[in-house]
Amino acid sequence: MEAESPKRNKRKRGEHKPIKFRCDYPSTPLRVLQARGWRQVDDSSWDLWWCETGELRLALEGRSLRPQQRVAHFLSHCELTRKNYLYRNLKRYKRLLLRAGKSREAELCDAMPTSFELPSEYRMLVEEYRRAPGTTWIVKPASGSQGRGIFLFQRLRDLNEWRAKDHSTAAAANNSSETENSTVSQDTYLVQKYIDNPYLLEGRKFDLRIYVLVTSFQPLKVWLAREGFARLSSEQFSLERIDDSRVHLTNMSIQLRPNRKCLSSSERRDTEEEKDDAEKSLGLGRKWALNCLREYLTERHGARTVNDLFKRIAGPGIAHRIVHFDGC
Repeated sequence: MEAESPKRNKRKRGEHKPIKFRCDYPSTPLRVLQARGWRQVDDSSWDLWWCETGELRLALEGRSLRPQQRVAHFLSHCELTRKNYLYRNLKRYKRLLLRAGKSREAELCDAMPTSFELPSEYRMLVEEYRRAPGTTWIVKPASGSQGRGIFLFQRLRDLNEWRAKDHSTAAAANNSSETENSTVSQDTYLVQKYIDNPYLLEGRKFDLRIYVLVTSFQPLKVWLAREGFARLSSEQFSLERIDDSRVHLTNMSIQLRPNRKCLSSSERRDTEEEKDDAEKSLGLGRKWALNCLREYLTERHGARTVNDLFKRIAGPGIAHRIVHFDGC
């Protein structure tokens, strides 16, 4: 048998095996991973598992990952991503700073508006409401996404009517449960003072979608993506229309959503089919690339002010300390 040449052996040793991955998502992540030439598997031989949060504990608990294996989440990521947990952690951190005499750093925690967790802090909310009548408040599901379940109110009775409805829904679910021990509890919500004088772009609300990759919490390592964008609402800002989510929220799923109450079942199906095309045609005007936003702001406020603003946005000061809590 002919011996292989040293060059051929060297080439074989230098060849890289394709990375194996599991992916729980059928859309963008899957396409990106496949485009890189990586191989999809269904067993435990994966190098990367792009898992849903519900699968996270299955991926991490009760097993030791091999040195090359990675998953898409940290086990305690919800301490930062769930709204009511972030609120609790900021309150806790602020107390620690004040006790340490670091009042200037404690002021950074005030980036989150006055907030209350429902149902546990309802009485505290009522006291604050009475101190500042006429204030606009925003209610958010603690673990929601895509703008679902968010609404604004100015009258306490509107909140109480909603709470009664939410409670009756949970009670009805409990009564219809097939098992005696199965109960459906009321959901947790975060109620915050609404920022009623926001900075506007062309008269519309906006938020910034900036992406970061956290590869380690201890020590903290955060990679900030160069590209991002601003999401704009489709309607002009007005406190006279607090019931119109397209005025006050920037989620694309909200902006592309028609009034479904006015649609027939066939029209609803057509709407879902047309949603992707609508996002391409309409979404372009509701998204500004970060460099375009910087140019817009620089023309109005000067380069020094804008550069300082983006440095403050990128600063990891608060996150650096939050992620060192025991829960993380």
